[in-house]
Amino acid sequence: MGQIQPTLQALADTVRSFRQDADLEVCLAKCTIYMPGIQIERAQNLIRECIDADMSGKLETLRPMLAQSLDVIQVNGLCLVGTPVGPKDNVREYVRNKCGTICKDIDQMRVCADPLIKYQLLKFCMNTRLSFLSRNVIPDNRQYGNRLR
Repeated sequence: MGQIQPTLQALADTVRSFRQDADLEVCLAKCTIYMPGIQIERAQNLIRECIDADMSGKLETLRPMLAQSLDVIQVNGLCLVGTPVGPKDNVREYVRNKCGTICKDIDQMRVCADPLIKYQLLKFCMNTRLSFLSRNVIPDNRQYGNRLR
């Protein structure tokens, strides 16, 4: 099971510590396990096998993460705090989609007649979203910005 068992053990210990020491619950549905390079079914089976093979029963608290509706296990890349991480193609697709969403939002501003409000929306809303992406996406992926259209 390689590195999966100790990683899951650390996660289970963290969940248990938060519960016992601070009376806090970790929302496992919002956790993400990133396992690049393998198929999603294989990743789910590996985690299921680790939980089943655990004789101590400590990993049993992680079983709800296996529900496919939660989309907790990722193999193609993920987004951390609004920043895409993973294979270059996945990052490019995320940036392309995000820029498309921003362009749609800008088109919707046409109904606003006040130019000052439009300017403020562009400066303080749309610009900040693009600036955040440009600060946090690795430079290798920035060179494709002109191809997004």
